[in-house]
Amino acid sequence: MGKGSRLRRQHASAVSVTHEPAEPIDWPDGHVSVELTGPEHSECIVVTIHGVGHHLHSTTAQALNDRLRDKIEEWDAFAKSQGAAGALPLSEEAPSGIGPFDARVLDEDLARAKLKTRDMVRGTLGMFGPRGELTEAHFPLLGFIERAQAFSLGTIAMVESGNPLGAATLLRSLAENLATAFYVTTRPSELSKLQPGAQHGLPVGKVIAAAEKSLPGFKSMYDNLSAMAHPAGGGAFHTLKVGDDGTFTWQSHPTFKDVSQAKEMLSLLDDLGDLSAQVIKQTVDQFEQGVAATNLD
Repeated sequence: MGKGSRLRRQHASAVSVTHEPAEPIDWPDGHVSVELTGPEHSECIVVTIHGVGHHLHSTTAQALNDRLRDKIEEWDAFAKSQGAAGALPLSEEAPSGIGPFDARVLDEDLARAKLKTRDMVRGTLGMFGPRGELTEAHFPLLGFIERAQAFSLGTIAMVESGNPLGAATLLRSLAENLATAFYVTTRPSELSKLQPGAQHGLPVGKVIAAAEKSLPGFKSMYDNLSAMAHPAGGGAFHTLKVGDDGTFTWQSHPTFKDVSQAKEMLSLLDDLGDLSAQVIKQTVDQFEQGVAATNLD
């Protein structure tokens, strides 16, 4: 083993090494060029890198191309996951399940979502009254605000990281939080289940059904999110892509199928956030008027 290791080290040290210049020189032509060779050469392609020419057969050039592409894609995915620009151009039409999602195509949408999440809870200090008193009646709303903000910010973070399953699961929780408001509107006796330390929660099925009465289509939206959140169907095989010939690709790293799916997630967040803000404002207005809150409407 020792001799083999020495031979490998000697071989590595004999390899000519070039590095990028400190300052670009006529980039990219001054750094790399590819030309066809003339009839005097047995090889057909010459690759010149930093002034050093490499004459290659077409098969070697193809192998170089394949290995470069694989390593560039690997590096690009890592660089973008760390917030760097990467090397590959952005594309809104990447094939399903192929490559990492680049959130930079949604910079404006994400910035707007973050701003709306902050605005959602704006003015909540007014509910404490002129002396800043806090009563037991405030706690259900405090819990509602905390969950609304947590699930909204979490959804944005998941979209930024290209995680559709994480985004769908958090949107589902945000929808349940909102549905709770509509449920207790007509059932003030259930408010005790929203107090700190409550041992029994609210029945999710009934909560969603109550929201459907006030918001037609709410249950369908919730069911679609649940299909992704549950360990079956779309949630289990979101990155699975089956070709016409029966072959398939799958990856463990979550990714949006395309940019439109990410935009759909942010659109749902926008709608749920608007309704949550409405609930918060109406309830805060009640406290500001000195009315004892008996519901979350």
